[in-house]
Amino acid sequence: MGGVDEDEEGEVVFSDEVLRAMPVATEMGELGPEDMQVNGLDISQQQILLARGYRVFLTRGQLYEVQIAARETTKTPWSVCVRRLMDIYFDRQTLAMGKATSHGFSNNPARKTLNQEVIQAIKAYITDAWNANVAETDVRYVMACYCRDTRKQLMKEMARNETI
Repeated sequence: MGGVDEDEEGEVVFSDEVLRAMPVATEMGELGPEDMQVNGLDISQQQILLARGYRVFLTRGQLYEVQIAARETTKTPWSVCVRRLMDIYFDRQTLAMGKATSHGFSNNPARKTLNQEVIQAIKAYITDAWNANVAETDVRYVMACYCRDTRKQLMKEMARNETI
C-alpha cells in the first residue's frame, strides 16, 4: 500500500494512487531553471508522467532539456521535441530497426514496431502541450522520418567502419 513497488525485472511500478498525484508534463507548461528547485532542493530528477493515461515517465530535468532544444529552433519546435523524446525512450539501434506504427510496408521483417505506449504518450504530449494545432498524422510522420534517418545514419557509420 506504499504506492511504489518493483516488478520481476526490478522496474519501479507506481500505484494508481501515486500516478494520480504525480505531475504530468502536458499540464506543466514551459519549464524554466526555477522549476528545477523547490526551497533550494534539486528536483530535476523527479519522475513525472509524459501524458495522463499513459505509464510513460521521464524526469523533470529531461523534459526541461527537451523544451530547451525545441525553443532553440525556429522552424518546427514540436518536431524537435518529438525527436528528443524518442531519444529519451529508445536507443539508436532500436530506432534504426523500429517503426513508429504497425502500419506501413517494410522489406525487412526484422523491423519491429516501437513500444506503442511510449509512441502514443509522445503523440498525446505533442498534441496536448503544444499550442500549434499539431495533427497526430504530422507527429506520426516525424516519428517515421526520424526512424528512417537514424537507420540511414547507422548504416553509413557501419559502412565507414567496414572500410577502415
